[in-house]
Amino acid sequence: MSTEDYYKKMLENDDETADDEAVAKKNFVGSMIETVENQLNDHDPEFVTEVFLSLQRKGCNRKQARTVIASALTEEMYYVLKDERAYDEKKYESNLKKRSSAMTNEISVPNVSLAIEDEINDACREIWGAITDNDEAVAAAWFLAIWPVMKEYVIHNLYRDTEAGIEKPDLTDVSVMTDYNMNFEALLPEMGTVLCNERQYENAIGFSKEVLELFSWQHSEPDSYKDDIGQALADMGKESESDAWYQSWLEEEPDNGNCVNGYAFCHQIRGDIQGALAIVEAHLPINESADSKYDNLYLRAADLYDAIGDVQKASHYRELRSAIFSSESDDVWSSGTIVKEKKIYPNDPCPCGSGKKYKKCCGKR
Repeated sequence: MSTEDYYKKMLENDDETADDEAVAKKNFVGSMIETVENQLNDHDPEFVTEVFLSLQRKGCNRKQARTVIASALTEEMYYVLKDERAYDEKKYESNLKKRSSAMTNEISVPNVSLAIEDEINDACREIWGAITDNDEAVAAAWFLAIWPVMKEYVIHNLYRDTEAGIEKPDLTDVSVMTDYNMNFEALLPEMGTVLCNERQYENAIGFSKEVLELFSWQHSEPDSYKDDIGQALADMGKESESDAWYQSWLEEEPDNGNCVNGYAFCHQIRGDIQGALAIVEAHLPINESADSKYDNLYLRAADLYDAIGDVQKASHYRELRSAIFSSESDDVWSSGTIVKEKKIYPNDPCPCGSGKKYKKCCGKR
């Protein structure tokens, strides 16, 4: 069997036709990861570090690159045991460099389960269990204990070292990159709400800022985490800092309806209805349309006009918001496409029409 054929066989997913020898070799890769870590930390042998960086330039993330190196080390150790011979570093180097040369986008690197992944998944199950039981104090305690481990896992395994610098994953990439073994996308948006509900505002702000720094946000929206920061500052009574946060955000994204909604809501809950209305009116589109990006903005406008007794304008913006959903429904029916129900995020206006944020209304039940 050629080196490339062996490489492909070592890296393909297990199936019922795989022979016992191939399965044994692949399973042994996991136990070699720690040895590879030590080699990389010590830069000994140096060729391991060179290949580690080379594989990432070819598209592997850090975990995948270590997995490929571990598979080469596994092969060497396998034959050391099988043939009862001495460890041969030259053979290890030669085999590893051949594997690196053979790496293409068509060859997938299997997801090797790590102990840290089991630790994170166990903690996440405890957190979800506590949230389901409405015990947010326990959920917050579990999360604050496991969050540093989650951060380290992402940086150490899912980042990629490129010639242009470090490439971060998007939050939505975590599931795919770990062969659906890890899912951060569902849990993380909930935790800012949980921490704020427990009045752990400093922790909520620190966590939200760290999430914003941890991922690239090329595909997913960071708005929920940014809004959590502004809301937490407001809840702490730091109104000027909260206002400054939202103003800075609006300078970057003047048309962000979620930002305007959060900013106005902070004024609304402190009793400054006119101030909240001024914020909303300054950002309502000149040419009003049934565009989904204005969904939260229209709902906030309707609620504020209700608060000052302007029933006509409140009704107008509710009708505009209804037109958004009607338009989306028509698009679905005309295309024949089945779509998921729109996800409600913690900082979205509650769909019950209370004017409160979902996390402070129906989302708490």
